[in-house]
Amino acid sequence: MKNFILASCMVLLSSTVYSAELFPNSKLKSMNIGDKIEPTDTIGGYPLYVNDNAWVFEAGRVGSSTGGDTIPIGRMQMKYKLGATLIAVQEVKMNLSTNSYTHWNGTPCSPDHLVVRNKGRGIEDHCLTVDPVMINIGEKPTLFLSVKITHSTSGGRLYGIDLGINPDVLGVKNTGIGDWTVETIKVNEHQKQVLDKVTNFGILLLDASNSLMNYSKPIDVFSNVPTIRSLVPVPKELIGEKLSVGFLGTIEAQQHRKGFKALAFSPIDEMLTPYGEEFNQQSQEAADTKALSFCQNNYLLSLGKKCYLYKPGLSLTKIIELSVPTKEMPTITPPPVAVEATPTAPARVAAIANVDVPVKAPTGQAIPNQPTQVTTNPIDQVKKTSANEVWISFNPSITIQQRQFCRIVENFRTENALAIQSRNQIKVNETFRSLSQSLNSLLPDGKFQGWVMRTVAVDQASDGSAEVLLEMPCNIYVGSNACDANPSNYYGTAPEGSRMYTELAKMTVGDFVLTNGQFVYTDDKAFDKTRSVASFRYMRTAAHCKAKEVAADTEFFGIKLDVISTIK
Repeated sequence: MKNFILASCMVLLSSTVYSAELFPNSKLKSMNIGDKIEPTDTIGGYPLYVNDNAWVFEAGRVGSSTGGDTIPIGRMQMKYKLGATLIAVQEVKMNLSTNSYTHWNGTPCSPDHLVVRNKGRGIEDHCLTVDPVMINIGEKPTLFLSVKITHSTSGGRLYGIDLGINPDVLGVKNTGIGDWTVETIKVNEHQKQVLDKVTNFGILLLDASNSLMNYSKPIDVFSNVPTIRSLVPVPKELIGEKLSVGFLGTIEAQQHRKGFKALAFSPIDEMLTPYGEEFNQQSQEAADTKALSFCQNNYLLSLGKKCYLYKPGLSLTKIIELSVPTKEMPTITPPPVAVEATPTAPARVAAIANVDVPVKAPTGQAIPNQPTQVTTNPIDQVKKTSANEVWISFNPSITIQQRQFCRIVENFRTENALAIQSRNQIKVNETFRSLSQSLNSLLPDGKFQGWVMRTVAVDQASDGSAEVLLEMPCNIYVGSNACDANPSNYYGTAPEGSRMYTELAKMTVGDFVLTNGQFVYTDDKAFDKTRSVASFRYMRTAAHCKAKEVAADTEFFGIKLDVISTIK
């Protein structure tokens, strides 16, 4: 872009309110990560776009121009988050002083962008570009639509905004760089509408900030630019309701999903609206059941909250009023208490609870000794027969170890949701630490044996190896990950020609299987250091290229199979 050198190091920075100039005497004020950026704050006297009044400080530094007399450049990173949803990130850069003989060079409005709007003239730049970019949020790369504004003119004056908007909250979920090209936009009307909305917002931001180049630097220059929150689509019947932007974005996304689909939610507040979504299901009943199950069993049951099926066109009050009592979704049975000794039996300590729950027989089919499903997964209510049409109950085959694995993850879901509701990042981090420790205690070397799973997908990776996706009975997905462009980063795949490759080639999607194998660690040499740092490779299914197509946003763990055998 422009020629400048980033000169000083990041300044890490209690939650004091700061006002006015953030870079006095061309030095960043002492600030802490998470400090709120106020509408009156400036950099080099320039006002900032913080209209949502929820932007917080992330990092800042001072750089300088190159060539001739140097000009200090103030740079700052901010983020905008509501509850657990990261809505936008922003990096700004402004000149902290001027020089009569300096101007900027570069081509910020080159044609190699998804969107370009050039209002520059002569040696002045007044430019808007929009592009998809991947930004690492923690360890997770997340796609944003980057709205980049560049103004530069004589005297070394420079005003730049790089504003990344999360397209998930606008109703376009789980996309990558390749989903945002000129060609893909032409054939996807929904994405085109979202891109047009973001572009029009960017033009307003460009025009407003252009007036800052006349030396007056009015503090209210962005007063007529809408907030980013206003870009989030809200059905007219839900205007004014306290619902999270993540949930509102999912409502918009669901309108463009295929097949039988359902969305269940619990109206907590605008910071937290737990929900479960399903799409591409075989029937509406299956979609409704799975969405409700995911919402109710994974979120806040301990708070006594209830999930409702979202009905387009109905107000929140009407949805609740018309909602017939939802099916009693099976919940996790609490661990049994210790039992004292009796004249006929010795004392025993509390054991791992049996998480079986009754399952109703299919209509018209009598089942002696009513079977049970394993935990809470609706797939276990689906009729599964052999060639002889014999009902198979897998309950006796579920090992205690596999049951406990499910219990650990299900408990993590509840604890993590409560931590998120508290808005305390330390609590959230502790839930992940506790999950890792519990799984290490249950599976000290990561190995499992005789676990029952259902085959969801079997594919051939780009390097010829076989990749597999399996579903456990508690709405957890495990298997291979061949999503990276570099095959050397694959894990859990079976090399072509290997015994496991041959076995996977025989599989049919939907088959129930017995498996032996090992969970994949994030660090293969973790045990050479200390077991406490060993953790399984884990991600949300929404971040997995295959799992996101067949599953709602739940857990995925990488595994390497040693044995797989179809249950007939």
